[in-house]
Parts: sequence; structure tokens; C-alpha cells
Amino acid sequence: MFLVCLVLVLVGGAYALKATRSVGSSAKPNLILISLDTLRADRLGTYKYPRDTSPFLDRWSQDAVVFEHAVSVAPWTLPSHVSMFTGLYPSSHGVTRAKKGSIGADTQLLTEILKKDGYQTFAFTAGGYVSERYGFGRGFDSFLVNKGEHLGEARGFPYTVKLAQEKLKTSDPTKPYFLFLHTYAVHCPYDPPAPYDRMFVSPGAERIDAVSCARFFGEDPVSPGNALYLSDLYDGSVRFLDLQLEKLFAGLKESGHLDNTIVVITSDHGEEFLEHGRIGHKKSVHKELLMIPLIVGGPGIKGQRIPDTVSNVDLLPTILELLHLPIPAEIDGHSLVAMMRGAQEDYSRPPYQLSELDHGSVLRSLMEPVSEQFIVDLKSHESELYDLKNDPGSQKNIALAMPDRIAEWKGILDRLIKGLHARAAGTLEPASKEQIQQLKTLGYL
Repeated sequence: MFLVCLVLVLVGGAYALKATRSVGSSAKPNLILISLDTLRADRLGTYKYPRDTSPFLDRWSQDAVVFEHAVSVAPWTLPSHVSMFTGLYPSSHGVTRAKKGSIGADTQLLTEILKKDGYQTFAFTAGGYVSERYGFGRGFDSFLVNKGEHLGEARGFPYTVKLAQEKLKTSDPTKPYFLFLHTYAVHCPYDPPAPYDRMFVSPGAERIDAVSCARFFGEDPVSPGNALYLSDLYDGSVRFLDLQLEKLFAGLKESGHLDNTIVVITSDHGEEFLEHGRIGHKKSVHKELLMIPLIVGGPGIKGQRIPDTVSNVDLLPTILELLHLPIPAEIDGHSLVAMMRGAQEDYSRPPYQLSELDHGSVLRSLMEPVSEQFIVDLKSHESELYDLKNDPGSQKNIALAMPDRIAEWKGILDRLIKGLHARAAGTLEPASKEQIQQLKTLGYL
């Protein structure tokens, strides 16, 4: 469900921030991390989507760094967000299943690091798997869950934006802040308000109950026409979300909070609309579930598009390097700073990215989005291989015809997994009735 989606602060070198915060005297830049849950990259104009789903984000990204091939570590919310905040793959941080545990006490979070460095820390989330129950509240001065996003109330993300803006008005202007915003605005149930519910209509779309999304995760039969209808509603949700982001940024600009603030917009995973036989996510690791937006903007940042393959596990080390803070020795992500400065000769990492799923199926993926994807089921040992250059929709599994290549990929995966350092997950408290209802509304139970 890596995000979508996050916020970096760019300091020093070619990204030196010369502006000072007009609303106070803090010399350090602020961070705003925005996770647009379930937003797949290819539904935004800046990622070449032909529909006009994201006019504001498209404009904003022109002056930002757009990572064209950002891959999530997991196709659902919980492990992907933990990786964003820890710089660890799911196999390392151990939070791989909804009932397995919370973030371990020995696993350090980005928020905790920034808190120690003097940052004010505020979170406004939509709950569900991004909640204090799983350990996300650690290091935050305040952690507010907008329960109206899940319960059919007419508050949603606009209410989250309002609360965040009010919070910043009362923040200490002499200290920098880290603001984390998270929303399920494009997650099922697909229910954008009018006129966005009819803004996009595909020929052949067949109406279906789009609110009771739990059965779609249960793989009840959905026709291609039904999938088109749901996809249209999803696009309408993206357009409605884009409007809310525009309002958020307008308020931040008017109040002076953007003068010394770097914003990263991302997602944790994508969504499937029958590309591989299902609706939703959390069941496979195909491309439409793993490709996420990653856009970084703010003072001192020159607009550019970076075609290299990156991962949301890279966010924490990138932030720390840009803030001139020490990067923990035992993390899995790589800083993207050298890449952003154009120092490619100083940037060494594999061209593929690892993704994991341990919820029901036990799948691993190694993907270079413009060339190849390898998938293996660790239970059945069956493999998939896709030539993404000639088959970008990954519709033809060529694994049986490429045994040598499969053996090569298995060797790479084995060495990578053996190099990870597993942490113990923390104790998970029982879910409340309200939390269970939220997860049911989101289609997970």
C-alpha cells in the first residue's frame, strides 16, 4: 500500500539553502514529508500520465527533483512506511506482517534522530497501519490520527491539512520542524466527492460498488469494465488530492513556511486494476504495485529528472547526509545526495531494487524498471522473469526459457538477503474496535 507518499532537507554543496525562514530565526531548514498512500507513479502527469489528474503537482515538480524510477520495498503500507523511517528493508526491520509486531526498540527512527538534533516533530496521519500501535509515534512531539478518513465522515485529507496548518502557527519559530503528513485519499474505498467522482469516464466502464472494497482484496470476480470504473474513481481521487495539496502549499507559501522548507512527496506503494488479475494490492509484487512517485523540492533545489533506479529505503540516509548528521552503520539504504548533485562517479550501487512481501505469500522481487524484473516465491520456489524493455506491462513470464538468468538472479538475491541484519520486532498491542473498523473499511479485514 515506500508513501504514496516523503520529505528531505537539502543542505550544503550544490543544494545550499540560502533562504532563511521568514517566520522565525531558525538557521536549519524545515522538513515536510508527505506520504500519499497507494499512489502509483504512472497516474501523475509528471510521470507521463495522459489524463489531467495532477495539474498542481505537475507544475510544482518542474522546479523539483523528480526520481523517474523509484521502487517501493513492499506493496503495502506497514512495511513500506517502516522502511521509509528506518532505512531498512522489511527483512531487516522485521515488521513484515500485520499481526507480527511493531517497530523494535533497537530500531532507530528518523524522527528520533531529528528530535535529538533539536527538531520539533509533528505527525498527522490517517491511522490504520500508520499508527502509534505499530511504533510510528516514537520521536514525535504530537501524533494526530484523522479518523474521519476511514469512517465515512466528510473530513478526509482537507481536515488533516487544516490541522497541520494550525499546528505550524503555534510552533516555535526559533526551532526547525519536521512535519509528516499521511493520507489514504486515493486508497480504497474509492469514493471521491463530486465532481471528481465523474471527472474521468472510460469507454466500457461498468458501475460497481466501489465503497465495499474488502471483497476486491478477497479476489471476488471483477470484470474488466468494473476495473475501468474503479480506475476512473481512483483517478478522480488523485485529482481531488492534488487540489488539497495545492491548498496546502498556498497556505504554506502565504505564511512564509516554504521560505526555508524542503518538501518530499512520495507514496508507499501503488494499486492494481486487473493488470495481473486483481484489484488492490498486498497480493503480489508486480510493477504497478511497486513504482512510486518521489519528488523533492524547495529552496536551492534545481529542477531535474533523474532516471536512475532508487528505493524508498534510501530516504533516511539521504536526509541524514543532507543534514550533515551521521548515518547509522547498519542500514540498508544508500544516500542519494551524490546522485542529486550529478556526481555519478561517486555513486556506487546495484541498478536493481529489492521488494518484499511476507503477507500470505512470501515473495521477493529484484527490479530494474526499464529492463527486467525477477520474482521468486520462497514457498513454492517458482520464479517469474519479465523483459520490461519489450514487455513494460510484465504480461509474459519468460522464466522457463531463461534458466541461466534465473539461476543468476537467485544467486544475487541469496547474497543480498544473507547480507541483511535482522532486528527483533516489538510487542504489538491488541487492536481496538475502532482500529479494526478502520482496517475493515480500508479492505484489509
